[in-house]
Amino acid sequence: MHSITLGTYPDLSLKDARKKAGTTIADIKSGANINAVKRERRTAHLVSPTLRALLEEYEARPQNNRKIWQPAGPRTRKSSARSRIECTFEKLLDRPVSTISEDDLALAMQRYKPKRPQKGKTTANAGISRSRSYLKPVLDWAAGRGRFKKIGAGRIPKIETPDLALTFDPAVEDPTVGDVRERVLNQDELSRLLPLLTYPAPAGFPRNMPLERDVRPAALRFILLTLARVDEVSSLRWRDILWDTKVWYKGEIKTPNGRPRSQNLPLSEAAIELLKSLPGYKTQNPNALIFPNSNGGKLGNWFRFTVNMQAEAGLEHFHRHDLRRTSSTILRALRVSLATIETILGHTHPLRIENVSDSAKHYMIATQILNDVSDPVRDALELLSTVLNRIENTGRKDT
Repeated sequence: MHSITLGTYPDLSLKDARKKAGTTIADIKSGANINAVKRERRTAHLVSPTLRALLEEYEARPQNNRKIWQPAGPRTRKSSARSRIECTFEKLLDRPVSTISEDDLALAMQRYKPKRPQKGKTTANAGISRSRSYLKPVLDWAAGRGRFKKIGAGRIPKIETPDLALTFDPAVEDPTVGDVRERVLNQDELSRLLPLLTYPAPAGFPRNMPLERDVRPAALRFILLTLARVDEVSSLRWRDILWDTKVWYKGEIKTPNGRPRSQNLPLSEAAIELLKSLPGYKTQNPNALIFPNSNGGKLGNWFRFTVNMQAEAGLEHFHRHDLRRTSSTILRALRVSLATIETILGHTHPLRIENVSDSAKHYMIATQILNDVSDPVRDALELLSTVLNRIENTGRKDT
């Protein structure tokens, strides 16, 4: 006697189940062992999975808690890392990993052409490099290689996989990749950009939403004023602003080591006035986003908007993160301490930069009861807003 599973309802209808049962009975009469075939297929999947199956397996690991490997949005279960890998190495996805060589991977990277080339970019080397960096730990995990060498850290069973470390990273010899990552806007560029970062938004460049709902320019100014990450600003809600103390409670933020922690960031008067100018300030629905898209959801499509913005200002290519880097550079030029800048940036251990013990935070808490002790973070952000205001006014006088 054999118990054979045909499928699950409702994925397999009753009508289709009858047809499949008839075919299965005929196969059994001819001497086929259906369950043995299924076991062989399952074993083959473990011993020699396709690249696509291996990505799904790695993505589903309980230990895989990095944000880049989490679902990219509410409508998809696929992560950003997996999507990028599948895009770059598309022609290798359905091949067993054990049959893929380093040459195959290198050739896929050389031949990759983006389906929708991004305006303003001459190569796809940055994207290819990211795909390579995301795929490397997947292959190392499957082979028990590198940091996955210890028993239990890698995949069980191990399989033979190509070593991406032996392939060439195209971003290494591409000067534009490094330039973009180190981009800092100078005073002249800021003087042309700042007048455009207002609400209501300027009407001079193309947009895909009504003018009165476009808060993206104001969001970019808020990044300059607070040194916040784009995702933090996009996720900011009215309940996160403590108006009495003029503080932005960020709740749990992701630090470079992946450990979440909370941050209370003082806001300058300029940042507070910017928030008060936005359409949602009057109602202040606590759960509403402060910088929403036209439908009230999270802002997206930043690249196209940024390209239009830089064209209007007559600037070379810059990224949203460059604004955060620019403001931190200004603070350093103003001789603000590294520990204060790191605190504003939300990094993990700002005190260690100046060789100060972590116990210093207890003294800081004690000084909060003294009215004559200023907050260096608030002072730094007020100074930053003053400098940005002067740069903006200088630019307007020149025009």
